Amino acid sequence: MEIQQNAFTVKQLYNMEAKGTIRFDYPLQRPDDQWKLEAKSLLIDSIARQYPIPPLYFLKCNKLLNEQPQPVYMRSCIDGKQRQTTIFDFIEGGFRLHKKLKDVIVDGVRYVLKGKLFSELDEVIQDMIYGKSFSCYSIDKETATDEEIADLVYRLNNGKEMTTQQKAKALMGIKWAEKINVIGSHMLIEKLSAFSKQQFRNEAHTATIIQTMMMIEGRERQYEYKDVTQRSLSRYSESFNENAEYKESLLDQIRQGMDYLLQIIDKKEKKLLQKTHFPMTLITAIEAMKQDIPPEMFYEWMKVFKNQVFNEGEIDLTKMLPTCNYDQYIGSGTTDRKTADGKMNEMLHHMLHYVELEQSA
Repeated sequence: MEIQQNAFTVKQLYNMEAKGTIRFDYPLQRPDDQWKLEAKSLLIDSIARQYPIPPLYFLKCNKLLNEQPQPVYMRSCIDGKQRQTTIFDFIEGGFRLHKKLKDVIVDGVRYVLKGKLFSELDEVIQDMIYGKSFSCYSIDKETATDEEIADLVYRLNNGKEMTTQQKAKALMGIKWAEKINVIGSHMLIEKLSAFSKQQFRNEAHTATIIQTMMMIEGRERQYEYKDVTQRSLSRYSESFNENAEYKESLLDQIRQGMDYLLQIIDKKEKKLLQKTHFPMTLITAIEAMKQDIPPEMFYEWMKVFKNQVFNEGEIDLTKMLPTCNYDQYIGSGTTDRKTADGKMNEMLHHMLHYVELEQSA
């Protein structure tokens, strides 16, 4: 693959991002807002002290932009997103610098950084930030395969503070990472699930999608796994290209299951769409959909199940209810397969038994 080295100032990069010629939505990239205030402030402080900053890496291609007659270079960031977005956010007044920052001395003059917005900094420091030059490597997309790009991203992040799930996306390849990202942006996950902000930052929601796929394969005896740890999910992610057609069918099932749940859930589901229960709930919804169980009946089952397991809501005590042993598998914190399958099988059994009782009533 062909690699070009350039140097761009912060001001140039900022203008390129404003024009849309730099993008930060590459499928192997981490989500936004990974850094805490202290880390963001230290980056600005390093620039003010003229410390060296690691290079930036882009995937470059020619592309028509905004109906321009001639193609322009489009750069998708594959490493250095947090550095750039932090600087751009600071320039736009997105945060004040940490109060622990010490003063900076430039040409014998002391400048205060702590607690300041970009607009409140002395002009000398503002100019230093705008003028900071980054070494940039641009990989020609036409000369690099998806496998080479994914391998490069993995190596760039090897040894850094990157979650196993973020590395797993690099291992599965660009095509599959894009597909997982699309499902991860489904309204059921983004608006109605109970993932925390930190879990979204760590991409726990996409890990949950992969876990659901792996458990369905295990249930159908297509894949053997010993637990649902991040390491096992990464190992499973590497298998995506071995049976691509089957993996596509799993993603279709998951997408349809989410659409099914979207018919009956209209507010945040704080119990069944938690990270620990999400795969089981989705697998149960997929099974209900396959058996043509009306969404309204599934919703009534959800209320009964939550009452029996979590003591949430009220139920009709005049009705016969299925036995429920789901709570035997929660609260221990274990990630072994016995526990995961136990929750899945108990939830499925409870739902099917409830439907059977309702239909025979």
